[in-house]
Amino acid sequence: RNTQKALEVMKWCVTDFSNEGDIIYDPFIGSGTTAKACQELNRNYIGSELSEEYCNIAEERLKQSVLL
Repeated sequence: RNTQKALEVMKWCVTDFSNEGDIIYDPFIGSGTTAKACQELNRNYIGSELSEEYCNIAEERLKQSVLL
């Protein structure tokens, strides 16, 4: 089942549980919210996803300089 996560919530989690330069692994990357938070907070990220559709969505989202 898919769950939506607000970018601000994921930024809080990433900030509280990691340091700049750390690597964050998201085993269910979905649309890339955790990865986007990592980009904005100077963290590295690795994500995996079974759905090719969601991989494509995440990839396009991470290319955006402004989150749409």
